[in-house]
Amino acid sequence: MSLKGMLIRFFLVYTVLVILLSVIIPKAHIVVLAGCTFWVCATFGKKNGRYFSEREKTIVVLSLIAIDLALQGIFGFIAISQKISQLDAVAQIAGLVFTFGLIGLIDGIIIYFIVGLVKKRLVKQGVISIADPTADVKSEFSLTRELSWTQNCWAFGFLFLILFSVFAWAVVQVFINKP
Repeated sequence: MSLKGMLIRFFLVYTVLVILLSVIIPKAHIVVLAGCTFWVCATFGKKNGRYFSEREKTIVVLSLIAIDLALQGIFGFIAISQKISQLDAVAQIAGLVFTFGLIGLIDGIIIYFIVGLVKKRLVKQGVISIADPTADVKSEFSLTRELSWTQNCWAFGFLFLILFSVFAWAVVQVFINKP
């Protein structure tokens, strides 16, 4: 199974389950996200007999976050577009942007830890081996570079959340204090 195939499988299953379960159980997207992430990562490890390298892990985590945020953004915009009026349009969009940033941060943390959890489980089951040359064998320079990249991604996420929080607060203040 390729990374592209894994990401397509995640997108299709996650989209269908979010649509179906949001009708039955509102706010169930975290459970669906965790389950789909665990399933596609475990399937990748079992079919290939190896797990992601550090570079692949970064690509997978960022791709899964992007897919999740795209779907959440589409569904959120559809939800507010049905109830939107001219007076509170900006406030609702600001709320959506704030929620989008917060959900992105929370979902990103969940995805990151589940991808790591799947690796530990596959090693414990004996499906993959740590001694595998494609599994986390890095030089010190490369490891430092990967950690720096990961830290930069998380820092960007926090900055994104803070900036959009300030933006949402400012927009709400403008419309609340409007004469």
